[in-house]
Amino acid sequence: MKKVSLLLVCLVSFLFGLGTTAQAQEAVEYFPGKWNVVLYGTPNGDAEMIMNFEKGDNNKLKGTITNKENNETIKIDRIEEKETAVVVYFFSNGYDISINLKKEDDNKVKGDLFGMFDVAGTRIID
Repeated sequence: MKKVSLLLVCLVSFLFGLGTTAQAQEAVEYFPGKWNVVLYGTPNGDAEMIMNFEKGDNNKLKGTITNKENNETIKIDRIEEKETAVVVYFFSNGYDISINLKKEDDNKVKGDLFGMFDVAGTRIID
C-alpha cells in the first residue's frame, strides 16, 4: 500500500508544465523550498509527501520527494517549468510518475496526478 501511494504521488508530479525559458522564470522563483503535498483519493487513501525544490544548474529546478509515511526519499528525474506551474517527473515502485502543480497564491499549489487524482500543497515556512 505504501508503494502504491508513493507511486500515485509520483505520477501527479510527472504531469506538470512546459514552457519557454522566459515563461518559466516565475516558476523558478516561486517553487523553490519545501512543500507539504497531499494526493487525494488514491486507491490506498490520501498520500502525503514533502517536495523539496531548489535551483540547480542554469537556473533550472531540481529536487526530491519524501514519503511522509515511511520517510523514503526519491530524486526527481525532471521538472518542466511553465510560467506559474511545473510538472514533476520521477520513478517509483516500477512506474514513471508525473504530478502537475499550479500556483494558487503565495503559499499554495493545486494540481493533479495523471489527471485522475487531485493534489494540493502548502509551502512549508521554516
